[in-house]
Amino acid sequence: MRTRLLVGLFSLSGACGLVYELVWLRLFGAFFGVTQVATSAVIAAFMGGLALGARWFAGRAERDRNPLRLYALLELGIGLTALALPRAVGLLGQGYEAMVPALGLKGPWLVALRFVLAGAVMLVPTTLMGGTLPALTQALARASAQVGRVAGHLYAANTLGAVAGVLAAGLLLLPRFGVTATHSTLAIANLAIALVAWLFSRRATELPAPAGRGQQDRAAGARAAASSRELPGPLVRRRVGTASPGRRRSDDAMLTSHLGGPLALAALSGFVALAYELTWLRVLSFVTYDSVFSFACTLSVFLLGIAGGSELCSRGLARTRVPLLWFARFQVALAIYAALCPPLFRLVDTHLAREFDTQYLAQASWLTVAVIKQLALGGALLLLPTLLMGASLPCLLRVHAERSQGVAGPTGRVYAANTWGALAGAVLTGLLLIPAWGIARSSLLAGVVGLSAALLALRLQGEDTQEGRLRSRLRPIATSCGVVLLCLAPAAHAGWFLKQLPAGQRIVFRQEDASGLVEVIQAKDGRRTLFTNRTHRWGDTSPTMLQAMRRQGYLPLMLHHKPARVLEVGLGTGVNLVPALLHPEVQRLDVVEISTGIVAAARYFDEHNQHLLDHPKLQLHVEDGRSFLRVTRRRFDVMVLGIFTPYRPNSGYLFSRELYEHCARRLAPAGLLVQWLPLNQLSPKALRTVLATFKAVFPSLHVYERAHYLAVVGSLGSGALAYSELAARFRLPSIGSDLERWNLARPEGFVAAHLLGPAEVGAFAAGAPVNSENRLAVEFSRLRLHAGSRYAQATQHLEQLLAWRTPHRSLLGTMGPQQRHRMEQAFAARGHALRGAIHEVRSQHRLALVQFAKALALDPNEEIARSEMPKYERALRTLRQRAVPSETPTRPSVPDP
Repeated sequence: MRTRLLVGLFSLSGACGLVYELVWLRLFGAFFGVTQVATSAVIAAFMGGLALGARWFAGRAERDRNPLRLYALLELGIGLTALALPRAVGLLGQGYEAMVPALGLKGPWLVALRFVLAGAVMLVPTTLMGGTLPALTQALARASAQVGRVAGHLYAANTLGAVAGVLAAGLLLLPRFGVTATHSTLAIANLAIALVAWLFSRRATELPAPAGRGQQDRAAGARAAASSRELPGPLVRRRVGTASPGRRRSDDAMLTSHLGGPLALAALSGFVALAYELTWLRVLSFVTYDSVFSFACTLSVFLLGIAGGSELCSRGLARTRVPLLWFARFQVALAIYAALCPPLFRLVDTHLAREFDTQYLAQASWLTVAVIKQLALGGALLLLPTLLMGASLPCLLRVHAERSQGVAGPTGRVYAANTWGALAGAVLTGLLLIPAWGIARSSLLAGVVGLSAALLALRLQGEDTQEGRLRSRLRPIATSCGVVLLCLAPAAHAGWFLKQLPAGQRIVFRQEDASGLVEVIQAKDGRRTLFTNRTHRWGDTSPTMLQAMRRQGYLPLMLHHKPARVLEVGLGTGVNLVPALLHPEVQRLDVVEISTGIVAAARYFDEHNQHLLDHPKLQLHVEDGRSFLRVTRRRFDVMVLGIFTPYRPNSGYLFSRELYEHCARRLAPAGLLVQWLPLNQLSPKALRTVLATFKAVFPSLHVYERAHYLAVVGSLGSGALAYSELAARFRLPSIGSDLERWNLARPEGFVAAHLLGPAEVGAFAAGAPVNSENRLAVEFSRLRLHAGSRYAQATQHLEQLLAWRTPHRSLLGTMGPQQRHRMEQAFAARGHALRGAIHEVRSQHRLALVQFAKALALDPNEEIARSEMPKYERALRTLRQRAVPSETPTRPSVPDP
């Protein structure tokens, strides 16, 4: 019973440790950003502390007469330091924001600063975490022969707790309680674990006192003699015979190498496991619904497999005398899976993933069905390889413990080596391998490293084994697999994991970077579309999309009296930035883009973005937008936060109160902040939350509609926009021809696009929570997509907003009677056109026709009705000619975000 309770405590400790990592990533992300470099700095500090703690506290645990008491003290230290960590991170953030601009740090120096600062804050609690496994293993395993079984069982329990932790954090704790309350709960849990372990330690029988120096020397000699019996034959013969001092030194070096072999294997297996985790989890985000909930589910499946493999192997270790041979088998099987996983992922992407995405998101029990299906999908692809990963470490724990004749020491050394390898795998794969070689080649390279570990394990196992015949067969298999993986690597690319494109489409550009997969796909008609991760579309070259993006670009420029300095967060195709290049008053355009792949892909839209990247006005910053806004000291007249996918992990920060406050500090007097919102990607609660958050910082705000997007425009001043000034901007010579080309030259259309003013926003968003870095209501909102039309969510939002729609009162107050009448007519006409578009999406074509006709009767130039009415007129002529009672026209194409 005592052992089971201690294992349960260690499982709870594992849950706390994994949630700590997720929470600390969010805390540091507030000022580091969410680039792969910033994330790697936090992960490196976390894993580095675990490795140091495992190595340092292993010796302490072996010398401690009551290792269970040491474990209780470690848990106590974790809880106390964790309570102080958020405050330390806040102070660190303030120092970071002051230090970076003052010193002008960029490039490698900025990366180094992030690693140093993350390590300085996280080193103490993570070092204490690393010491818990050796201490508890020493308390439960009384002999070295039990180390593999006990440590493997504890490792499995700890990892199983991490599974529960990641699910609880992603589905319950962070969405409902926020970052601060979740972190405090974790610290209290650690203190409770420490209290229970301390009570158990008072009843525990103390171990014998540590041996004296002479006894330790004799014990070391006995361990060396015992280890020599495990060595390969030639080395054993040299050690038992007489040898010269030089020969003895050589033999001692070989003995040291032999004993260190399991540590090298542990490091290699840790590298392989993290390389596989980064590549495979990234591919799963390509083929499934990429949200914070799906990430929690897939990560939990990964950890569940590791826990299961560790537990199964721990139970079977007692029945084998060749654990290294089994380790080699596991690594060979993993490498074979690495070669086979591209067609498996493609099969899932082609036949399963898209279908269940559109099905489960329409279910009433959205979250339950989503979690079950995401777990099932992740399990089908990841459970087998993760079982093999988890089974590898117990084998090495047993081998090293038997050869070094210890308990906590071998456990700490093997765990530390495995963690150092995992750290190297996370940093090198995320920062170097994937950006340079891509996910496919990185996966194959991880397989080659695993096969190298298998060959090394076969050599360390020795010749004198009962399964020597199997060993001799496994070596050529491992070698052949390595050759196959190396031959496949030059031709490997991310497309191997994804389903084939429809006929007539081809990829003209593909690049993988630390943020994901970027592609430019060209259709038969020459239209080019920018995709990320094959699921998110960021613009194309169709006339409808080009017009929509030009509208987006002109809107903030028309609202400011002199937009000399403009900042845009998000590059995309660059078409929406052309108005800033053409506008005569814009002197400088700063663009912040997190993805190097997006920057390279923008070159394939040069014909439509006026060769944006070569324009002298442009200043490009490849950086996380949130981090840039925290450290920049420039002020801007117009700041534009581009279209982001709200439900993706970490996207909620781009709609947070803290970000809006940073924007407000960087605005020049009379400056404007524009936030674009994709209506089809926001739940009703999330839309109200964003508007409530924006209004909390910018009381003076207005909302405009553009197709199925909203533009939320805020300012700190209360100056009214005069119609004469607005009309004059439409007559600027340098942009007049461009406005005419895209049918944007009518001020009436601009005024008619107004939806809500400050009072209407306050009434519409009343009672909605504020989205903050502590409570990310937007990121954790449960978006429900609708089968049949991906624009159904947008039409629901638009229908609700039309009930609150009002004209721009301050603007109308600056017009003469005739101008006011004309604007009111245009405003009413746009309302009918928007209702017609809603009916059209719902296939209510008779109602749509009536609304479009009313719109044109009020304003013959109403743009939406003018573009849609010809299809209805053709359908009516066809009906009359065929004398068919009813026929509905095809739904018009709508630009996709």
